[in-house]
Amino acid sequence: MQFSAKSLFLLACLYLFSLALPAEEGNFPEIEKLGGSVSKIHRNSTEVEIDFHLRGQDLSDEDLVKLKEITNLVSLNLGGTKVAGKGLVHLKQLANLRRLHLEKTLVGDDGMAWLKNLKNLEYLNLYGTKISDAGLSHLKDMKNLRRLYLWQTQTTKKGVEALCKNLPNLAVDTGADLTTLTPSEPPKKLGNLKWRPSTTASLPKSKSGPNLTLLFENKSK
Repeated sequence: MQFSAKSLFLLACLYLFSLALPAEEGNFPEIEKLGGSVSKIHRNSTEVEIDFHLRGQDLSDEDLVKLKEITNLVSLNLGGTKVAGKGLVHLKQLANLRRLHLEKTLVGDDGMAWLKNLKNLEYLNLYGTKISDAGLSHLKDMKNLRRLYLWQTQTTKKGVEALCKNLPNLAVDTGADLTTLTPSEPPKKLGNLKWRPSTTASLPKSKSGPNLTLLFENKSK
């Protein structure tokens, strides 16, 4: 079969155009093989979200290379996986990423250096990680960041205040400060209570025989 030069040119254009198209839901066999689920943000959108926290707990840093070409990825959940930080280098090209879950991972301060290029990031969950104030310093120029979760990390009040000074629109959740709680007083022992049966209700009977129900009223006052 012979093709004219014009036909070959059109075929080449179609091929190049297909490479430029954003990935669609269901076309991620490698992601799904790793335990990730892929879905569109909404029906008519080309933007996708990927979630590993339910079935991808064995996901490691080396596996994140599979994500670097998914430029229409806007939400990524790596919570509870074995990601430790160095694999986050593969996320630096995801310019459209807006939400990132890293809670309950092994990510530390070094991994934060790879996130500073995510200029559109709005939500970052670092709950239960090894992040300290040194890691927070990598986030100071992320002007679109609005929500940051730092409960059970090694960050301090001083480090959080320094970050918020650079990002005044940022809301930081550091969790409950259990050191400020005071023990409650033990319950007071009540004495001289006088109880007597109430006669205001009739006693029901079961089919197999008598079923006695006793009602009590506090008459101690």
